[in-house]
Amino acid sequence: MDIACYTHNVEKKCFLISVFIFPRAPRLKFNNECSCSNSCEKVLELLFDDNKPITFEDIPLSFNYTINEKNISNEGIKKYEIIKNICNTVITNRGLSIQKRLIILGKIFQNIERLSDENLSSIINISNVDYSYITNINLSYGIQKKLVKFYAERSISIQKYAEEAIRYFEEENEIKKYLKAKERLYSLFPNIEIMLEKILHNYMIYIQFPFSNNLYSLIEEHASLCGVYLFLKYIVLGYMANKNTLEDFIDVVTAIFRLINHTNFNHDVYVLLKIENLTTIESLENVI
Repeated sequence: MDIACYTHNVEKKCFLISVFIFPRAPRLKFNNECSCSNSCEKVLELLFDDNKPITFEDIPLSFNYTINEKNISNEGIKKYEIIKNICNTVITNRGLSIQKRLIILGKIFQNIERLSDENLSSIINISNVDYSYITNINLSYGIQKKLVKFYAERSISIQKYAEEAIRYFEEENEIKKYLKAKERLYSLFPNIEIMLEKILHNYMIYIQFPFSNNLYSLIEEHASLCGVYLFLKYIVLGYMANKNTLEDFIDVVTAIFRLINHTNFNHDVYVLLKIENLTTIESLENVI
């Protein structure tokens, strides 16, 4: 079928890579949109090719496959567009760390759920949001390790990467090695915050965050996104502790998103966080 899609620029570059649908992901639920999966190495290469934020443009795309369209009310589409724009604004705010952006997003979602749909546009002013947070490094590390161990035993995609990360941290004082690995990664890639931003932003676009599931609230979707970030951080830090190249980084990230994008991960990670009583923004502030 031929559709006019609202797509980010990496899609235009990646369009001719394959005659198959992967890594492209058309989304017609709210609007004609298309994105590319982080589970494709070429997509990440294109994302990291420059430091510019992900942008969007209208281009015609053709897909030789059936796409099921869903009817959404005009009010639902309007709400989606407003909240999507808020998410784009927050996640690309480079004056703040990735952790602060995620926390602010959660606080905004709390405010949104208290407002009527008619007043949603007023929430886009985030100047009055409290940016402060305190991370409990021991609690954060513990939940990251628990999440990764759960999937290391169940996912072929990330097993070798997760096991290597776990072995690295368990060799001696785990918190000390975790902080050392973080310092090394930031030294190895001075633009790592931009890289993480693009990874998370592309994922958010891919799942139409925070509307990936009609049964989830904004707060639940936010907790799931935080779970993705915690999971990603632990494996990448541990695996990259003894690696030196962008190719290694892309290799481990694509493996992680083969699990995340092509399974029920975003639901499962929410359930795991819920078991640990880590689904509210107040609790997530301690571990992000």
